[in-house]
Amino acid sequence: KDVNLPDVANKPNPLPWSFLSNMDVITTRLADCIGPINKPFIVAKKKNFEAENVKRIANDRYGSKNVIVVSLIGLIFSSTIILFTFSASTFFFIAAINGLFIGPIQSASRVVITSMLNKDNQGKGFGLFATSGKLTSFLGPLLVSTVTFLTESQRVGFSAAIVLLLAGLIILLRIKKIS
Repeated sequence: KDVNLPDVANKPNPLPWSFLSNMDVITTRLADCIGPINKPFIVAKKKNFEAENVKRIANDRYGSKNVIVVSLIGLIFSSTIILFTFSASTFFFIAAINGLFIGPIQSASRVVITSMLNKDNQGKGFGLFATSGKLTSFLGPLLVSTVTFLTESQRVGFSAAIVLLLAGLIILLRIKKIS
C-alpha cells in the first residue's frame, strides 16, 4: 500500500542551503506520516546524524581514538541507564541519547583503521573490517537472544550487549599506536 508523504520540497525552510536543516524538516514530516509507534526510531536516526557533525569537529581536535573512547563510555552509560528504566518516555529519551554515540563510533573507527594500515594493505584491512562488522552484527544479537532465552529476562539479555561494549573499550584502550 502506497503511503502519501507530505510535499516537503514546497514547505518553507528557514535555512534552505543547510542539509541539516533540510534533514530536520524531512525527518519531522516523515515521523508525522508513519505514526507514533515509529517516531522514536526516526528521532534516534536524526540524533545519530546530528552527532556525526559534532564528531567531525571532535575528531579533528581530539583524535579518532579519543572520540571512540568517549562515545563508547557514553554508550555504555546510557545503555546501563536503559536497563533500569521502567517508563516508556524515559526509555525513548535515553534511547535517543544513545543514538548520539553510535554515529561517531562508526565513522571514527574507519579513520582509526585507515591510520593503522599502510597503503599496500588498505584493501585487506578494510575487508577484514567489513567482515568483522558482519560477524558482530550476527554474534551480538545471537548472544543477547541466547542470554535472554536462558534467563527469561530481556534486561539481563540486553546487559550482554553492554558486556560486549566494555570488552571493545578494554581492547581499544590497550592499543598504543594510533596516529
